Amino acid sequence: MDTDWNKIETEIWNPEDGDEISGEYLGFQSNVGENNSNLYSVKDDKEKIIAIWGSKVLDGKMQGVQVGQQVKIKFLSRVKISGGRDYKDYEIFTKTKSD
Repeated sequence: MDTDWNKIETEIWNPEDGDEISGEYLGFQSNVGENNSNLYSVKDDKEKIIAIWGSKVLDGKMQGVQVGQQVKIKFLSRVKISGGRDYKDYEIFTKTKSD
């Protein structure tokens, strides 16, 4: 029956300074898109799946997060470095399930 199916909503996260998302970490896909980036997935409390494009900074900080774990990702800002380049900086938080 069609009533047994739930539509999965997915959106790409395009954060601004101070934005954060949280939910269950679903995992990541590697080598996605033209830049062969990681693409992380988090399911929020409304069952929406949020996709987050990886970067060197985010990839490094996400290494310790386990699939199924509660995670909060906070976008801090773009940080200027030499040569006029910049990178996106994040804070990652995890929470252990309590019984």
